[in-house]
Amino acid sequence: MGGQRTHAVPGKFEPEFEYDGLRDRAHGALNEYFDRGGDPKEVAETILKIVHNPSPRIHYIVGKEKRYVFLKRIMPESMIESQLRRRWHLDD
Repeated sequence: MGGQRTHAVPGKFEPEFEYDGLRDRAHGALNEYFDRGGDPKEVAETILKIVHNPSPRIHYIVGKEKRYVFLKRIMPESMIESQLRRRWHLDD
């Protein structure tokens, strides 16, 4: 029924979704990513450059994400999606 199960206990309502495990794995991977996050100094330096630039660009990419932007330009979409699914533990 739409991927949702419900456990009825008097005074308590707890829906369970079939994607709970997927969400939990992705959430865990995201926490790991934040724990190994980039250097805030890099962001601060980029902000300083923007503030002092008389005609700043609209978008600035800071940190490790630079490589993803480059790869997205040269790799097929299916490969990018596969790598992202692996990175965020969505197929475990």
